[in-house]
Amino acid sequence: MSHTNTKRTMAEMRSRILSAALCAVLIVISVSAASCAAAPTEEEALEIIGELLPKTYLLNDIYFGVGVSYTDDGSSYRYMPVTDDSPYLTEAELREATEAVFSSDYAESIFDIYLSGYSDEGTGSVIYARYIENEDRLWIDTYAEGLVTSTRTYDLDTVEITSLTSRFIIFTAQSYLDGTADEVIEITITSETTDDGSVWRINSATY
Repeated sequence: MSHTNTKRTMAEMRSRILSAALCAVLIVISVSAASCAAAPTEEEALEIIGELLPKTYLLNDIYFGVGVSYTDDGSSYRYMPVTDDSPYLTEAELREATEAVFSSDYAESIFDIYLSGYSDEGTGSVIYARYIENEDRLWIDTYAEGLVTSTRTYDLDTVEITSLTSRFIIFTAQSYLDGTADEVIEITITSETTDDGSVWRINSATY
C-alpha cells in the first residue's frame, strides 16, 4: 500500500471513529432527553391533580370570591388590614401560595389585576387592586365585590384524563357550587421548569 493510500485510510478511520463517537453522544443525549421528557403515568397524573386542585379552593375565594376577613376601624377608608387569622398576612405569602398552585402566566394575570390594579386611559375606568401591602400587612379593598359568590369544588373521583403528555395534563371533573352539583369542567395542568426543576401547575380558571 502506498504512503498516500495509507494516509488516506488513516484519515478515513479517524473520520469514522469521530462520527461514531458523535453518534454515540447524540444517542445518549436523545435517550436522556426522552427519559427526562417522559409523560407521567395516569396514576401519577391523578396524584398531581389530587394535590393541586383542592388548593385552588381557598385561593379562588381570596381573589375572586368572598376575600378574607378584615379589621374594620370604623373609618371610610377603602382599604382595611386583614385580620390575624387570615390565611396569608403579607403579599409575599399570598404570591408564594399562588405560584405553588397556578402556572406562571396564570399567576401573573391574577397579580396584574388583584395585586396591582389598572386604569384604562381610553375609558377613564379604574380597577383598584383588591389587595395592597401596608406596614408589612395585607390590606383588602372593602369596596370590592367578588367576581363569584359561591365556592367551586371538584369531585376527584370523577376525574377523567383526556390528554396526557410530558407537557400537559388535560382532564375533566364534576364541579360543585357550595355543595350543589354544577357543570363538568375541563382543566389543564402544565409542566414548567423552575430553579428547583420541573413542576406541574394549573393553567386554567377553576372558580
